[in-house]
Amino acid sequence: MTECLTKKEHIVIFDNFFSSVSLLEQLKEDGIFACCTIHSNRKGLPVLAPDRALNRGSFDQKHSGSIGVYKWRDSKNVLFASNYHGTEVASVITAPQVAKDYHDHMGGVNLSDQKRVAYGRDRKSLKWWHRLFWGFVDLTLCNSHVLHSLLFPEEKLTLLEFRRRVVRGLVSVPQLKRKNGSAFQKAVAVNKKRRGSCGASIPDDVRLSGLGDHWPKFVSQRSRCEMCSLKQVESRPHSICSKCGVTLCVNERKNCFAEYHEYHQ
Repeated sequence: MTECLTKKEHIVIFDNFFSSVSLLEQLKEDGIFACCTIHSNRKGLPVLAPDRALNRGSFDQKHSGSIGVYKWRDSKNVLFASNYHGTEVASVITAPQVAKDYHDHMGGVNLSDQKRVAYGRDRKSLKWWHRLFWGFVDLTLCNSHVLHSLLFPEEKLTLLEFRRRVVRGLVSVPQLKRKNGSAFQKAVAVNKKRRGSCGASIPDDVRLSGLGDHWPKFVSQRSRCEMCSLKQVESRPHSICSKCGVTLCVNERKNCFAEYHEYHQ
């Protein structure tokens, strides 16, 4: 991942998933500066002050050649390693300079980890690749939510609502018919907005996509037309959308079915 940075004297900052003393030494040989957090059980670490000997804000450090290892006490003890820091102390807080540089530049990664943990799908499994797969899925959803927020800031979608929209969009793909109806139609029935609401109960990314998959379907039970409801008009037809699962008028007098699938909120 860092081959393109060789001999360019860039600074790379990463967390403890990949970190090791040997990796920092190799990066130094390649002309790449790096600092990271590091697990206490990694090989080659020096003996530092015991955890109980450090008060909040204090730290201990050891250096060997170009590699420095630091133990800093914040709310708990944190280990840092670097191939370009010395004995400098941060001016704003009592901490080694490596701690300040790490926190200044790792905000995006820490925020990504926070988002992943909030609604993560990580579960213990005997199949190791399950955790990798769901980790990539969670990371993809978090990154997609960030991009969506940048492109459509006016929507102000939370991560939870964004994930719900993605799920609704995926399960609305045409599938084989089921005796008890699709899972999407059941979800729609639970999530429908109350009568007189100011918007459609189906997300735009489902309602306006795959128009060839939406077909009128006639049922025996009457329900209120959602498009007429938006206009404060009383109408209870027998027709519904086969994909969205909402009731819509479709007759010689009015075609709420077509209007609903072209309506932008």
